[in-house]
Amino acid sequence: MDGWTNYWTRTSYPGTTIQILLELFKTREEKKAENQRREAAQAVKRTLKKSIADMESTIATLEKKQARLALDLEHPSTYANPNKAMALNRELMGVQASITTTTAAWEKALEDLAGIETRPEA
Repeated sequence: MDGWTNYWTRTSYPGTTIQILLELFKTREEKKAENQRREAAQAVKRTLKKSIADMESTIATLEKKQARLALDLEHPSTYANPNKAMALNRELMGVQASITTTTAAWEKALEDLAGIETRPEA
């Protein structure tokens, strides 16, 4: 590269007149690529937000089921049939395990979303 080309393509000084001019004269392909990157990032955000909302709904449903099972286990008539008590206890343990795994996935999705939202756009 000759000296002038290197001078005009230098982008190590953000916000300078040179970089502003280069930004104005981006090629159509560069603008299209930027838009595609931006749209892809937005699609990932939308997917994560939907996934988070779905997991929150699932957790709420599981917590209601957990409360119902706990009430059933507290009722004295449940223990009249020992098989029923064991089945309820097994179901409660399964619900608790589901809550734990869904909550862990929800927390991971929240962390991923926060990471994407704090990342500066290129």
